[in-house]
Amino acid sequence: MNDLHHHCELWAEPISLLAAGCLSTDEERDVRRHFETCPDCRERFGQLTQLCGALADAQLPVNVAETGIVERVMSAVASEETRRPLVCAQAEMIQPSRLTRSLNRWRWIMRSPVSRIAAAAIIVLAIGVAMLFQGGGVVLAFADFAAPILEAKTVKCKMIIETKGPPARTITSEIMTLGGTRMRQVTELPDMPKFVVIQDFSQGKSLTLDPASKTATVITSTRNRKNETLEYDAFVFLRLFQHVAEDKPGIEHERLGEKEIDGRKVVGFHIRSQPHDFSLWGDPETGLPVRLEMTSGMEGSVKTTFSDFEFNVDMDESLFSLEPPAGYTVRNAKADGSPAAPGEKDLIEMFREYSELFDGAFPDSLDFLTTTTIAGKKATLRMMTQNFWENLAPATGKPNEVQRRKLEELMHTVIEGKLNEEQIAEQMEEFIETHGLKTKEVGEAQPQETEEFGLDQINEILQRIQRGLNFAIRLSPNANAHYVGKGVSFGAADTPIFWYRPKDSKNYRVIYADLSVRDSDTPPEVTKGQPVPAPSGPKE
Repeated sequence: MNDLHHHCELWAEPISLLAAGCLSTDEERDVRRHFETCPDCRERFGQLTQLCGALADAQLPVNVAETGIVERVMSAVASEETRRPLVCAQAEMIQPSRLTRSLNRWRWIMRSPVSRIAAAAIIVLAIGVAMLFQGGGVVLAFADFAAPILEAKTVKCKMIIETKGPPARTITSEIMTLGGTRMRQVTELPDMPKFVVIQDFSQGKSLTLDPASKTATVITSTRNRKNETLEYDAFVFLRLFQHVAEDKPGIEHERLGEKEIDGRKVVGFHIRSQPHDFSLWGDPETGLPVRLEMTSGMEGSVKTTFSDFEFNVDMDESLFSLEPPAGYTVRNAKADGSPAAPGEKDLIEMFREYSELFDGAFPDSLDFLTTTTIAGKKATLRMMTQNFWENLAPATGKPNEVQRRKLEELMHTVIEGKLNEEQIAEQMEEFIETHGLKTKEVGEAQPQETEEFGLDQINEILQRIQRGLNFAIRLSPNANAHYVGKGVSFGAADTPIFWYRPKDSKNYRVIYADLSVRDSDTPPEVTKGQPVPAPSGPKE
């Protein structure tokens, strides 16, 4: 620090470190010599010292876990450089070399016997003020920046998913989170009524409400999710950029400069990281996120936008209740809570499951919503057909091909709601008489148990299909993944249906119609291949 009279913004970090008690004797002497010729910096230092002192004396809630606070603060420290453009677009605001030196000091403090919580709070405050120093003497209130992000108890935002297809569609959701472990999501799909999904990660349970049909589905996860936090919690929008500060390989990032969103001036960052492409835009006046944009899938086939953020707003806890409303038909199911990420074997299992449902045929596309919906209807049809057949005598054996197809046609009309109860009863009786069957004696069948068993079966089938789809649609654009299974049936060992290039691999993995897998130097020469679409609806 030989030049004691250079621009004041270069003194922002040393002043903040001095207030936090992190400078050596020589460094402190240089800063205080600068104060002798700069009343503005001297005044700022006084304000910062007062704030730090007040914070150090403040009593923290006794139920706060120290390790949790330290981890969150260190996460904030690690991501400090990536957050700065949300507050000031000037690239030269804080020197990178000083940032590295400061991080080492702050890590030392966190290991010291001093109260780490108090030290962490002071450090975060110092970082915030250092970021908010600007040449004109304007200092934003750091509490406005830090509280919503590091201490948010509730978050509201809007999520829009746009897919190129096939088929193209737009899905809109209103998201609310409470306490970091509970989420309420109201989703509107094209040509479908709204539905509500309420999740409590601490209990491993979810409640899906369909107001149109007044049905409620309670799903209990078999995985122990105790102490897990919500995927859409208040910090996820900035943690996405923490990897940049950690210099993780395979991540490209750049500043986006300024632009206007809905009449507001915003600044942003752009990050490319498998399997997503992120842009985060924030308000330089408040430091709050304004919009998060993500693209993923082949050729950017899906775009997800988070906007309309509100932090720490009052929320009615009853909106997060897992108790089904009165008057709703309740269904219960269990979910496989396997934490492992979906892999190639899950995709193969999806192809196998789907082809078994559809007499050997593979799906027309890997669009998540379309394929899941079609498979769900088919699985429901199978359950209803099986349940009906099992209530006929003799109950042993399977229906022949003619009986099965006729019965499935009948069940299909029931699912589509094309018949009233009287018409359904008439056609059921006609089917029984035509095929020389009769119903079981009263008391033999147990409809409720049969229905619950069938719903569990459907849920298991859909989980396997969704895991496979999730593997395919989350592949990076660099994987060059293509699906060509439309119109193909199970069994042909020389007919490719899917290929992709794994990360850090020069070879392709090719899945064939007999569900065998082979390595190849080049992708198959199939002209009708379609890029794998990214998610278009709720995930597993």
